[in-house]
Amino acid sequence: MSSGWRETRDNETGCAWQRLLLQVESEKAGYTTITPPVIKGQSGVTHRFSFLCESNMTKLGFDIYNSLNQVEVVTTYIKKLDTGARCFILNLGETPDEPTTRLITEYRIPVLAGGGIESVTQFSNETKGAELVKADT
Repeated sequence: MSSGWRETRDNETGCAWQRLLLQVESEKAGYTTITPPVIKGQSGVTHRFSFLCESNMTKLGFDIYNSLNQVEVVTTYIKKLDTGARCFILNLGETPDEPTTRLITEYRIPVLAGGGIESVTQFSNETKGAELVKADT
């Protein structure tokens, strides 16, 4: 099933307004939205994000999940490794369990919780200044 500009996985259904908020905040911070939100990795695999933006050759990729578990964290980590993008997870669900939290910490993937305006503002604050958005792979 297609939402017009990207395929939507079941876990991301209903996240259009979070993508819109990310677009608004990223553009305010000087980023350009990339649509469709895909990057071809060094492996040759095409990776799809929920939202993708770029500034000065630095790409920021966001995966939005209604619930977060180890599979989603590993999926985002693989995208980070293969694309060189700085990756974020926007978690709309409950606090992840301990094994998932350990992976998040080990893989150094910022998780924005809640999915409301506070999370998008947190993204905006974390990405101000070019030195803060260099890929950390």
